Amino acid sequence: MAISLAEYEAFDLEFLTGLKTEPDFQETFGISRVQRHGRIGYNRAARLVEVGVEKGLLARCDNPTYHFRFV
Repeated sequence: MAISLAEYEAFDLEFLTGLKTEPDFQETFGISRVQRHGRIGYNRAARLVEVGVEKGLLARCDNPTYHFRFV
């Protein structure tokens, strides 16, 4: 049975919300940290971060620009 797009997006948001409480994510972090923590591929981790930015959960840091932080 395939999952719907809505279920997939809900999982993404739940995963990101869970990361917010993890000690490794209290400071700035890169996509590779999401990748290692979730044991997922780089492209999937990058998509999760993009979703987080789009939904307002994450913000891109000014320097370095490839780092993010929870808002």
